Amino acid sequence: TLQEISHHTSSTFHLGKLLQVIAASSLKLTPARGARLFLLGEEGRELALAAQSGQGSGTRWMRQAVGDGVAGWVARERHPLLLNSPHAPSAPSTDASARSLIAVPLLSEQRLLGVLQVDSDQPGAFSEEDQKLLMIYAGHCASLIRNLRLYDQVMTERNFRENILESSPNAIISLNLKEEITSLNRRAE
Repeated sequence: TLQEISHHTSSTFHLGKLLQVIAASSLKLTPARGARLFLLGEEGRELALAAQSGQGSGTRWMRQAVGDGVAGWVARERHPLLLNSPHAPSAPSTDASARSLIAVPLLSEQRLLGVLQVDSDQPGAFSEEDQKLLMIYAGHCASLIRNLRLYDQVMTERNFRENILESSPNAIISLNLKEEITSLNRRAE
């Protein structure tokens, strides 16, 4: 199942679609009823709900500060959290309908990208094996998210350069070290 999900998540080049696939696929890996994927904001102070699937997926906009709630605690500590009785006095605040949950950090090269959280309305729904499996999956997903963001950045820069070349009133020709033409604008044509 993990291999099938990994193949499916690796085949998309659209961030929104990838995040939705990650959330939906996490339900196949665990006995979860709902999944939420939070991404860390640019300033690193808050998490924003980026995708959700399953039970409780009606919430549209949700932000929470790093350190607040389960996802915020996991983001701050960069450590997974398994709760089979989230109403324990030491547990961070949780969704009232959740009786069990796992939240894992999305880490790529020691950099926090977000948090993946799965939950269930059944008490004791998750095991330590579920947590380990979700951590492996989260690591794979963090790498995919990071790579897709880098790909988007490269494509944006490429399009920017192409727009400059095409809008120039001058003929522009690019050559490589072998003196072969690698690009030219319409004016040069």
